[in-house]
Amino acid sequence: MTASRTVVIVTNGREPAEAIAAARAAAPGGTTAAITALVWGPTPPDAGSGSPGEIVGLGNHPAGLLDRVTDVLLPAGLTRALMKSGPGRLVHSLLPSDLGRRVWRRARRMPEAVALLSGARLVIAADPGAVRTAWFALHRLGAERAVIAGQG
Repeated sequence: MTASRTVVIVTNGREPAEAIAAARAAAPGGTTAAITALVWGPTPPDAGSGSPGEIVGLGNHPAGLLDRVTDVLLPAGLTRALMKSGPGRLVHSLLPSDLGRRVWRRARRMPEAVALLSGARLVIAADPGAVRTAWFALHRLGAERAVIAGQG
C-alpha cells in the first residue's frame, strides 16, 4: 500500500504537535505515513524537534491587501458582537474577516500550502475555524479527498 498524506488544519492556537499525534492515533492500522499540520500563525521555532510530523505555518507568509484592509476597517468588537448570536455568526461567515476565509486566502498564496492540500488524501479540520478552509481546499483545488471536521 502506498503512503498517503494527511493534512491537519489548526487555526485556534491549539498545539500542532498535539493535533498531529491525535490524527496519527486515529489513523486505521498506521495507513497514514505522512502527517502535516497547517497552522494559522508562524511555524513554531521548535517545529522539527520531537514533533510527530511536519508543521507549516501560514504566518510566515505576509498578509494580503484584503486582510490588511479588513483589520483596519472591521473592529474586533464588531466581530465579537456578531459571534454572540446565530444570525450574527451567519453574517460574519460571509464577511472577509471570517477566520476560515482568511486562512484560505493565506494558504492559497503559499505554493507549499497549496501543494500540501492538493496532495492530501485526508484533510482534518481540527477546530471550527479550519472547517471552511478544508471545505475551500476540497472544492476549489478539485482533487478528490476526504475531509473530517472536528478532531477531538
